[in-house]
Amino acid sequence: GFPVTITHRFGRTTVPRKPTRVVAVGGGDMETAIALGIVPVAGADWFGWTTPREWVTSALNGAKQPELFATGQLPYEKIAAANPDLILYVNSLNDQSVFNQLKEIAPTVAGPSSVKNAYGVHWPDQVGIIAKATGSVARGRTLITDTNGLLAKARKANPQFVGKTVTAGVFRSEEHTSELQSHHD
Repeated sequence: GFPVTITHRFGRTTVPRKPTRVVAVGGGDMETAIALGIVPVAGADWFGWTTPREWVTSALNGAKQPELFATGQLPYEKIAAANPDLILYVNSLNDQSVFNQLKEIAPTVAGPSSVKNAYGVHWPDQVGIIAKATGSVARGRTLITDTNGLLAKARKANPQFVGKTVTAGVFRSEEHTSELQSHHD
């Protein structure tokens, strides 16, 4: 039930009631919310898309599509105009000044204090934080269990994956920023 308090890298945020107008600005936060059955009113797209990609559209099951904006320069006025009752800044730049601006608009949750790298939140932590903040804890547990099951199935079907490292990168030419992450299993 609500209220719930989330402890994160910038302190604690209390969400007074189940949010109905979520804005998701962290990388993958919008998609995580949608996977939990919460459709944000607006969300940031890492790659600057202004319309949801096909898999997002199909996951909406006919719900109204979130308004999209690029993550590079957050449009604080647009975010405020969406009248959010919760802002997700979970898998993010970990920038205190950005967080401070967002929390002036609405209660804002961020990633765990253990995360040192920008956009470095481990996916089960992202799911858990967003699930707690949106009142979707049971669905979050199911999502984590189901996803771990799919990963275990893929490992079993592909024993050559064991001991390998997967690296993913993002590069944005306008901002000259990049993101590189590795995971060893």
